[in-house]
Amino acid sequence: MTDLYEFGDFRLELRERRLTRGDRPVHLEPKSFDLLCQLVQRAGKLVTKQELIDLVWARAAVSDNALTRVVHQVRTVLGDHADSPEYIATVAGSGYRFIAPVTRVDVPGPQTAGKWTARPRLVVAASIALVALVLGASLAWTRIGTTGTTTPRIERIAVLPLMNLTGDDDEQYLVQGIHESLIDELSRADGLDVISRTSVMRYRGSDETVNQIADALDVDAVVEGSVMREKGKLVVTAQLIAARPEHSLWTERFERNASEVFDVSAEIASSIAAEIGADLSPMQDTLLAARHAVSPEAYNAFLLGRFHFEKKTPEDYREAKTAFRRAIELDPNFAAAYAGLAHTYGSAAVWGVEDPPIAMPKARSLAKQALALDDTLTDAKLILAGVSFYWDRDVAAAETALRRVLQRNPSSAHAYRILAEVYSVTGRRSDAAAALERARELDPLSPTSQFKPTFGQYLDRDYEKAVEQVRAGLKFYPEFWQGHWVLCLSLSAMGQHEAAIAACKAAVKFSGKGSVALGALGYVLASAGKNAEARRIIAELEALRATQYVGAANFAMIHGALGELDPAFDELEQAYENRDWLLINIKREAFLDPLRQDARFRRLQQAETPPSG
Repeated sequence: MTDLYEFGDFRLELRERRLTRGDRPVHLEPKSFDLLCQLVQRAGKLVTKQELIDLVWARAAVSDNALTRVVHQVRTVLGDHADSPEYIATVAGSGYRFIAPVTRVDVPGPQTAGKWTARPRLVVAASIALVALVLGASLAWTRIGTTGTTTPRIERIAVLPLMNLTGDDDEQYLVQGIHESLIDELSRADGLDVISRTSVMRYRGSDETVNQIADALDVDAVVEGSVMREKGKLVVTAQLIAARPEHSLWTERFERNASEVFDVSAEIASSIAAEIGADLSPMQDTLLAARHAVSPEAYNAFLLGRFHFEKKTPEDYREAKTAFRRAIELDPNFAAAYAGLAHTYGSAAVWGVEDPPIAMPKARSLAKQALALDDTLTDAKLILAGVSFYWDRDVAAAETALRRVLQRNPSSAHAYRILAEVYSVTGRRSDAAAALERARELDPLSPTSQFKPTFGQYLDRDYEKAVEQVRAGLKFYPEFWQGHWVLCLSLSAMGQHEAAIAACKAAVKFSGKGSVALGALGYVLASAGKNAEARRIIAELEALRATQYVGAANFAMIHGALGELDPAFDELEQAYENRDWLLINIKREAFLDPLRQDARFRRLQQAETPPSG
């Protein structure tokens, strides 16, 4: 079988699993190499997504996100671009085609005995060189571990939820705290991607195998462990398991008093980093010095707050604030609780649940309080960056702050998501897409990772792609209201009014009648010519505004679709004064199209638009 292929400046050697450019080796993760092989061998032919999943992963349960990430990595190392491809072309809705000319290089067959003996020294020399090349290639992706065994190259890792073996459900807060602390510690390792907490939490209590989990998250190794009580002490065990092939690389057991147990995550992270040859941040000692014991009651209140926060409905925002305040009341030095409360205020302001002029300054103040207690807290720094962007509209300050966060914690998916918005509003769309892809690599299974890119596609007016990807994501997260919201706006822009109305009604239902979802419903009803129904939504929003904050942009978009320009601009001016998040993309939002020809809109757009990057 031919196992050598040449294309452009590249040479692909299937048998040796090697890609070179000129005389330089090019590194690809195993799945990415396999995918490139499949495409090159079928050069010029369409290879469907399902065919690639079957061929590369050997199982059909892998999501499109894993495939997209692998294609992105292959394109990156080839220097290729999806919008103007030289090597890999996307066939919309179907799959991919390798479009560069490919030369198949014939490998000479086995030599006869007479020919072998004619130049034995050359053959022996060639054999030695081949062995050296193979060994060199092997050493390029393996290293000798601390146990004396060969450790595969590990660039992506997932820390699975720890098992609670204490026999006490009330100590789950402790188990979860150690788990999150371990993720935080490992995230500071240079050159190591650590999958975020939101993506790994779905594997709590899962009976899936290590290989299945590794395939779904596209990681090289996982960390498993447990927490138990033994003779008055807490015992934490941890194991590092390579995924391909599955085998244990390192196992250790730690015994600690309850007051010292959180420090063990730093020791575990240090041991894992040493095993895989990664360097932890030198600020680790500062972090340990800043940490203090948190009471079970305070930590449970904190976890409850975060549980409600992640649902992002008006009622859940209220429940989250109550829980975070309770955590602070129980422990006034609990920095993460201040950050959680700050994040709740900021997020609620963005999604139209809290009045931004009140909520955003509160978010900033609380984040500063959190940093005063623990100046290493990434979440608090992200909140300050978000306030700079969403409230101050200071994109330069936000970008600087986000880059500092990523220097400290290169595995922060949330930092990449905000950075993508900064890039987007300043016109750097390719950078925005790359940042969102990086966030999805780090947090592949969370609903935010599924739907955040689709909003960018909607803003880019690529409605068909947005609809396709939203619908794919809703199969996994059918009650994630923001997905229905993007679907609603995209379908409306395509003129599919009935489907848009149905999607908006789902967004209203799952958001707990959130004002942003209601505003979108009113807009699509008006766009569909259902004016009486649209005005009923205006009345419903007015009733809500009598008791709570409702963003003025929600009224502006409905009045605009109804052709009622004067009330639309009255509301739009108020939205501008309140720095409504919906206006941050004023140049690109389709729901503002009915207002664009008015001189008042052009003045407002000039005032709102941040400088281009």
